[in-house]
Amino acid sequence: MSTSTTAAEKVAYEKLVRATVRVNNSVDESKVYDIEADAEINNGIVGNINSGTVKKDGSQVATFNSYGNENLSINHNVGEKQEQCNITAAVNTFIADTKAKIATAQPVSL
Repeated sequence: MSTSTTAAEKVAYEKLVRATVRVNNSVDESKVYDIEADAEINNGIVGNINSGTVKKDGSQVATFNSYGNENLSINHNVGEKQEQCNITAAVNTFIADTKAKIATAQPVSL
């Protein structure tokens, strides 16, 4: 007697190698800005954070991209210098928080 198996029964998942996950700070009750971005995860580590947006009271005040641990590209849509500094500080905190969150709680698993 022959039993047939499906293709799904012949393949096992080993591990998730790479993923892009949309992250935001919606659960941060102390936030001043609404921040969201795409976190690129490779072998459990955040490499780049792309397509970031920063909003205040529903209006976009900045966009950003972060590459590795050293490079941050940010475009401010406000002219006031102190507000630009505040936005940059919030983005840096968001990036650090995103990396910490993903290091301790993988967003995707098999």
